[in-house]
Amino acid sequence: MAESLQIPVMLSEVVKGLNLSPGDLAIDATVGGGGHAEAILKATAPNGKLLAIDWDSGAIKRSQKRLAKYQERVIYQQANYTETKTIAYEQRFYPVSALLLDLGVSRDQLKDESRGFGIKTLGPLDMRFSDQVALTAKEIVNTWPEKSLERIFTEYGEERHAARAAQAIAAARKLAPINTTRELADVVVRGA
Repeated sequence: MAESLQIPVMLSEVVKGLNLSPGDLAIDATVGGGGHAEAILKATAPNGKLLAIDWDSGAIKRSQKRLAKYQERVIYQQANYTETKTIAYEQRFYPVSALLLDLGVSRDQLKDESRGFGIKTLGPLDMRFSDQVALTAKEIVNTWPEKSLERIFTEYGEERHAARAAQAIAAARKLAPINTTRELADVVVRGA
């Protein structure tokens, strides 16, 4: 497993904002490469504990590698951050002093061509945050109605040319399936 490429964003500001003390229980519900988690573990030393959650199995593995020296103080759970409350309750992980959510696509996910997140790479049209999810971007792009694509681009991508992008995709997929991130990017650029 490769080292994480993820650089924790605003690390010192985040740790300061969490206002941690030795012995605290903290949750990093999007543990990613483990950068913020490591800082949390240092701030809660010597006996603080961390509940490390991520939907991405690769992120869990990368963070386990990075946080190996803290293994007795970390509980890992592969799950979506929306399940945090349930997981904390099931693990009897309370009272919690701090909760961190660093939402979005990570650098590790963007750089891994096989994940299909980066439009500058030639990867499969996947874009799943977790291998536990069956629905891929390829299926959405090639089978969902044009209006649904437009809604996705508008609501999640804040794309001002959402209608044109959806029209371009609908026209292109009639000729051939869109299979890669680069093909999708080319179709959208040509349609804009």
